[in-house]
Amino acid sequence: MTDQTSTLHQMAINAALSSNWQQAIDLNLQIINEEPKSVEALNRLARAYFELGKFLEAKEFFEKSLSNDPYNQIAAKFIKRIETCKQKNNKVKKTLGNNHNCPQVDSDLFIEEPGRTKLITLLKIAEPHKLSLLSPGALVNLNIKNKVMAVINTKPS
Repeated sequence: MTDQTSTLHQMAINAALSSNWQQAIDLNLQIINEEPKSVEALNRLARAYFELGKFLEAKEFFEKSLSNDPYNQIAAKFIKRIETCKQKNNKVKKTLGNNHNCPQVDSDLFIEEPGRTKLITLLKIAEPHKLSLLSPGALVNLNIKNKVMAVINTKPS
């Protein structure tokens, strides 16, 4: 990685953290021109497309990322999430029209991506189709009772 691409990586991260998705796309495309197998840039590019509701482009770049890193949990999770959003959007469009999209996460609440945080064992987990709608930074309520903590989505699907 050169100093120039290192700077581009940081600029792309900052653009995503400030929800400037079009700038994030432009910067990550520049990085991919220099480093076509950069899993981080491919993930960021796909995420930016996802946040703009461009699911086909997002899926394409998550699949490229997954082909470069078959164990990439971020790409695998988002590919499943894209399919869930497509299914949900099709149902919503049939009843409400075309102006509705899959819920987006407020990136100001973004903490970390999966695979880079501490893992804990969960005892009772929601169904996979419900979990696929969540992402880092999603608003949840924590209910604690008798040494048991329940994590409840604030925007039920």
